[in-house]
Amino acid sequence: MSIPFIDRVISNWSDPEYSGFNEVLPRTEFRLPTMDSEILEKMKLDIEQVQYLEPVLKSISSYSKNRQGLSDFLSDRNFKIAHPAEKIRAYKIPGGDNPNEYETLRQFLNMDMEYILQIAFGSGSFVVEMLENTKAYVLTHSLYRFEHSWYAKMFIDYNYPNRHLFYMGNTLATIKTMEYSSPNIRFDLIHYAGSRQYQDVYDIIKDCKKWSHPDTLIIITAVVPHRAWGHGPYIGMNKLLEDNIVTFIEHIKVPGFYGEYTNGLAILKYNFDKNVPPKFSSNSYANTKQSYNKLPLNIIKEIEIEIPLHELIYHIRNSTNNDTRLNLDMVIYYVKKLLKEKIPLSEVLLKDLKQYYGIIVDNGQVKSEPI
Repeated sequence: MSIPFIDRVISNWSDPEYSGFNEVLPRTEFRLPTMDSEILEKMKLDIEQVQYLEPVLKSISSYSKNRQGLSDFLSDRNFKIAHPAEKIRAYKIPGGDNPNEYETLRQFLNMDMEYILQIAFGSGSFVVEMLENTKAYVLTHSLYRFEHSWYAKMFIDYNYPNRHLFYMGNTLATIKTMEYSSPNIRFDLIHYAGSRQYQDVYDIIKDCKKWSHPDTLIIITAVVPHRAWGHGPYIGMNKLLEDNIVTFIEHIKVPGFYGEYTNGLAILKYNFDKNVPPKFSSNSYANTKQSYNKLPLNIIKEIEIEIPLHELIYHIRNSTNNDTRLNLDMVIYYVKKLLKEKIPLSEVLLKDLKQYYGIIVDNGQVKSEPI
């Protein structure tokens, strides 16, 4: 993608017909796994990391039944949260464990819920949060690739017996089995943290309408279009809106450890005929919040606000040799454009500007010094 892409994104925000970004950037498109590649990945993980697990005689009954208890239970057996590339002698739980995500989720949990659908199990933390803060039965669809998933499932079954059902396999396939195993269930919450491929997001959420009611809340995680891994969920959401499958309620920015916009939750509900009665009272969340069939421009800009920023960082870092290097005037032009649009400049960008171009931004003024 060329740097004028930044101009296009910004100009879209003033187009009344614009309904949200829907282009798949080559560098943000994940390779689609095959069954063979999934099996090989599982074998690779087992060979490399299972050797680091530590036998512990401490009884499962000695741990608290909340998310912290699960974390301690896994940690004692040498499961550690770490980036896949990090070199540690432990079985790695990929990704981070941001407490802000769980605090945000709790806002949508209540004791009236009967059934919750959860896509992608991971370390089981989201399921524990749901079981602890509701009386609901939770049904999970997930590939079950990681060893920590097995241990977490044992923890959940011990502490919350008969309340968690696990469908193991490719979610696109296992969802369809509910037509026979659970045809009459209606979920009060659908929590999606699965595949980041936009088509998977679209297909799974579309299929799940069969098991919903007018008050069903849908939460799609990782709706962060400026991140490579958040690009697909955003496009998938936009396509669901475009096809009138869902309506939009709100987008919640979940701050990272340093307050940065690293994750976003899309809160949606299904488009139902108005004659279909809601399940809960008229003051339920789905009914009291305004919903949109099309994203308003101010909301689109809020969600997409950091796309131009990250595009500029990407092009600066990938054009550092003389053949492809962005010239100084062009970089200054785009920095001023970001400032004009009131897009906050990150510490990362400010550091790169100074390092590669001698550009300093001070109180909205852009200055250039020799490097």
